[in-house]
Amino acid sequence: MRSEHPYRVAAAPRPDEVAPPSPDEGLGRRRSVHTLTQGAALGYLARGLAWAALALGLGASSSGVRGVVLCAPFAIFGLWAFAAPFFARKRPRVTLHERALVVPARRGRAAALSFEDVDEVWFELEPVPSCAVRAVRLVEHGGKKHRVALDGVDGADRVAAAIVRACSFPLVADARRALAAGRPLRFGGVRVDAEGIAVGRARLPWAELGRVYVDPAGLTLFRRGRGRGRRRFWRAITFDRVPHPTVLAALLSDRARGLVRTRAETSAIL
Repeated sequence: MRSEHPYRVAAAPRPDEVAPPSPDEGLGRRRSVHTLTQGAALGYLARGLAWAALALGLGASSSGVRGVVLCAPFAIFGLWAFAAPFFARKRPRVTLHERALVVPARRGRAAALSFEDVDEVWFELEPVPSCAVRAVRLVEHGGKKHRVALDGVDGADRVAAAIVRACSFPLVADARRALAAGRPLRFGGVRVDAEGIAVGRARLPWAELGRVYVDPAGLTLFRRGRGRGRRRFWRAITFDRVPHPTVLAALLSDRARGLVRTRAETSAIL
């Protein structure tokens, strides 16, 4: 574990003389396969048809039949470009394994991402009030980045939750031990140490931390006010602005003696 870095330490390289594991052994047992939802697939088809109709309509209005013939290639190209996900709707978008996930790559190939190689987990969320996970960005120890698109994927919350369980949950205990040992931890623009939490240039000692509210968008921190039961808003931390928000939420929960949920629905991040 690096200083001020709560993330997973890179696995030691295997000696050259050790034979690499087979693909099945490296990925582990397959747990689930996720494809596009029917609604998302039809949405792509509708965009393609709309483009084709627009191109043919413009051709017909400008030059009649000749214009339609001239615009037909553009209509076909747009239909294929926009509606390609519809024609590939049965192709797996994400395949979850015990120790990895498999996602489509370029040229129709599939790429396997091992959970052990993941250093940072970032989330992209839909706007309020949905705040659903739109994509997960995974950063490997070497700095290589992967974007796992979940928009329109069946069981997107289950995929996000599986990534959290495999990549973030194991770091909670390490982060707690690091704080107990006096080592500061950094989550993007948020810094946590034994004395308190800093967001940007603003700092709040743990003794002044009041309630921490959680909703699908993120965490809202309140400062203790004078008088019993009084508190003041301090800072809001959205889940899409920090890596491993699950680990950060666990540390804040320890200091605030629990999180207060403001909405009944659960989040795949926590």
